[in-house]
Amino acid sequence: MENIFAHQVIPEDTVTYEIYRVPDDKAQGADPLPSPADLLDQVEALLAPYTADYLWQKAPFRLTAHPDGPGRAFRPVLSGRTAFGDCLEDEWFIVFLLRRLSTTYPQLVVTVTDSDGQFLLIEAAEAIPEWLTPQNSAHRVYLYRGDLHIIQSGTSSTDHGTEETDLTLSEGLTVLATEPSATRASDAVQRAVFARLVDYPRAIRAHSQFRTRCYVPHRVAHLLYHQPQLLAAAVEAFYLRDPVALRLCRDMRQFPPASGVLATVRWTRTMYAQTVGQAFVLPKIFDSDDSDGASRTLPTEREREVGAKLACGFEIVCRGRDLTDPGLPDQLHTEAAERRQATRWEEYRQRLEDKGYFGDERPGSQLYQAKETAARNEFERRMAPPSGTEQRSPDDLDAGDTTICQIHGLLQQPLVPVDTLTADLIPKDDSDAWMYVHPDHLDEVLRKQQENVDRLKESEAFEAVGASQSRTHAVPTGPELSEAFNMADMVDQFQAFLDRDAGLAGAEFENERSDSEGSNGDDEETEWGDLPSQPPFGSSVVEDGSSDAPLSFDPTLFFATLERALGAPLPTPATDTSREPTEKRVQFAKAESEPEDPELGLDTVMGAMDSELAGTKVGESFERRPTATVDAEEMDAPVDVDLNLVKNILASFKAQQGLPGPAGNMLGRFNLHLPPDAESDVDDGDMSD
Repeated sequence: MENIFAHQVIPEDTVTYEIYRVPDDKAQGADPLPSPADLLDQVEALLAPYTADYLWQKAPFRLTAHPDGPGRAFRPVLSGRTAFGDCLEDEWFIVFLLRRLSTTYPQLVVTVTDSDGQFLLIEAAEAIPEWLTPQNSAHRVYLYRGDLHIIQSGTSSTDHGTEETDLTLSEGLTVLATEPSATRASDAVQRAVFARLVDYPRAIRAHSQFRTRCYVPHRVAHLLYHQPQLLAAAVEAFYLRDPVALRLCRDMRQFPPASGVLATVRWTRTMYAQTVGQAFVLPKIFDSDDSDGASRTLPTEREREVGAKLACGFEIVCRGRDLTDPGLPDQLHTEAAERRQATRWEEYRQRLEDKGYFGDERPGSQLYQAKETAARNEFERRMAPPSGTEQRSPDDLDAGDTTICQIHGLLQQPLVPVDTLTADLIPKDDSDAWMYVHPDHLDEVLRKQQENVDRLKESEAFEAVGASQSRTHAVPTGPELSEAFNMADMVDQFQAFLDRDAGLAGAEFENERSDSEGSNGDDEETEWGDLPSQPPFGSSVVEDGSSDAPLSFDPTLFFATLERALGAPLPTPATDTSREPTEKRVQFAKAESEPEDPELGLDTVMGAMDSELAGTKVGESFERRPTATVDAEEMDAPVDVDLNLVKNILASFKAQQGLPGPAGNMLGRFNLHLPPDAESDVDDGDMSD
């Protein structure tokens, strides 16, 4: 049962953490742990100094205690899940807290993962063992006594092989507790994994204590004064706004901007960047001046704009609710209970339907509705709590309703006096230079990244990655590549490819031709469905299904038409016997009543077209074979097909500049791999030398 939750899908931008006891009698010199509930209280007290003033992007760090009991030896005693949204600082702050916890309690082992899996290993991708992959890392990575531990084997505590075997949680914890020195990751891995935490806890303040002056409605200033964490909900609502939500900002009924005040707002860097970076046209209601004179200092344009964005965010959060209604919390709890009840009823009804409760009755029929009503009454009777036992908990509400309840409760209090807000007003905003990337800093970042890439290329891991690529044939490199590449072989393979015919799916390479090629009567199944076999070109398909009738073709009429189009008589070239026709060569069948003319054919047509193109710029671009005499006309020299083929392929490959392209892809299908271009300034004309 220990692996029943091993493959739970973690939502995107969410970190999951679980805390386990070290197996009994394995934590040498460690005091026994208290009960999970008492342990939770102690852990919260330990971490409170770090989390007290921290602003979370979406949800706070929160642990839940799991009761002890039989069969829970390898189940977590504490666990939690936090959505961090776009703020990676939240995720790494949680890693800092968990590492601090594992240092204080040597009897505890911590696992932490997110939607990317073992994200700690991503930080040390260049230093971790080569055998460790995302596929075999489950139950192998732990935080124990402040260090990162990697379990190498899933068989026993004495067998530390590197084979890619699955590991169970019980095996991992047992090996970790028995031989912690053997499972501790190398110093290089430790430095890479925890590099982001070097400045903690000092970096916490830099991230979560960014302050600016904002011109906001008095009620917004009141909320942020008492509960700064509400800023996260407002920023997210504004950042994810849609046209429907913006309708609420036309009137600003809950947070009228007329009562604006200057106040100090504390942000995280992520929240501030999300708010300032959004282009936003302020609603017309923000164009009016301060009517009641609540603000004693004239705000700047930036202070007005940022404050208006925050006000709109709070208006969207409240979703048009009347915050002056004292019965609003009861209404929210009632609506939440109804939603939960509706969900449970739908699940209950689906189970009844799966078990055949409704029989063959169709939904909507009279008997079906009668059975559904009876089932609904029984469901409500069972789910109704005993009289006087109804209890409400904040956990009954979703995050949005919980935020509305918090806002409603704070607004029942008297608003913070303007003098108090003015006394807390900072003289100027904190520097936002961190939002802008300077060229020197960018160059430094790129330089470090290039150094990392260079080290990776030089390492054995890079060679292992290259060798593990699944290809039909190994790709030669270096001197082997230059020796392996043969121009004549390339020309021969191209010629063989061109001599073959194309099928319905297009041109086929030798290694792609199916074994069933040539079989008759079998239909081909493609991505478009079942396609019939292609009839040979030159045969006509008649209604009775016979495909043996020859194609009627009038060559005299065809060549006369072509001659008129070209404006010149068609010469009769010598017969080319260098290429023998293949079995699938296209055949032109003539009608029995028409005489055959052996002089006329496809070669005649092609010869006429060659003659016409010879005097154009296209003809001048061809490479020609050397003539026997020096005085011979250059245009009379025959075209060197092979040389033109090589020249054009090399030019196309060079134009790719090392990137994927048509020439490289085509050569790769022939298992040909050109060496890299050693000289980039070679003229195209040199190719023909």
